[in-house]
Amino acid sequence: MGQQEVFDFLSQNKNKWFSVNELQEKLKTTNARSIREAINRMYKFDEIKIKEFKIFNPKARGMHRHRIVKVKYNG
Repeated sequence: MGQQEVFDFLSQNKNKWFSVNELQEKLKTTNARSIREAINRMYKFDEIKIKEFKIFNPKARGMHRHRIVKVKYNG
């Protein structure tokens, strides 16, 4: 899974936001790390927009923060 596949998918779906897990499902890959690396590279060159959400899990002991990143094509 390379940066080009992620870029092509996001450019075909310009008005939608995707999380890394959603991209992993849509692109049918098991390697989420390569998707995260591609997203970071594209973000550095301002090719995509990123929204970050922090979710607190009240059922867990203490406060656990889960960071969810949503990605959208910047074109």
